[in-house]
Amino acid sequence: MLYSSLLASVIGLPLSDVLGNYNGLRMGTQEVTRWGMLPENMPVVAELLCRVLVDGEESESVKGDVVAYREMDTPCGSLLSR
Repeated sequence: MLYSSLLASVIGLPLSDVLGNYNGLRMGTQEVTRWGMLPENMPVVAELLCRVLVDGEESESVKGDVVAYREMDTPCGSLLSR
């Protein structure tokens, strides 16, 4: 995800230990909130994340779509392009 413009960090959760002691993934929810994203924006955000984390698509190839989505006229449109 390094070059995809998608932000996430690992976080320990109060669950059974896992290798590296990180059993959670924290998404940049503060940013999507600050940008004004709404629940109806989340399927697109999830699809972009899935392309990198599940499908193994190269981060650089997803970045253009992330940037394009941020610049689109969505419910959060003008806030995303700042």
